[in-house]
Amino acid sequence: MKNNLKNVLIGILITLPIASITSFVLGYWKIGIAIGGAFVWLLQPISEYYSDKNREYLFSSYSKNKQSNNHNKYFD
Repeated sequence: MKNNLKNVLIGILITLPIASITSFVLGYWKIGIAIGGAFVWLLQPISEYYSDKNREYLFSSYSKNKQSNNHNKYFD
């Protein structure tokens, strides 16, 4: 389910900029602006979500390495 939702979001995020540019080229600039706005509106929370996931992963990875390397070779 989660992988399917991710594929749908990737498809939407690829389609929206292409539709926006195509609308501008064909002369439908108001529609192109609306589609571009929808793209930005959809992209912002998705990027925040994955940024937070990445930050959590890096923090947990760093703290695990810090705990495993928390010994001094001279005072063991």
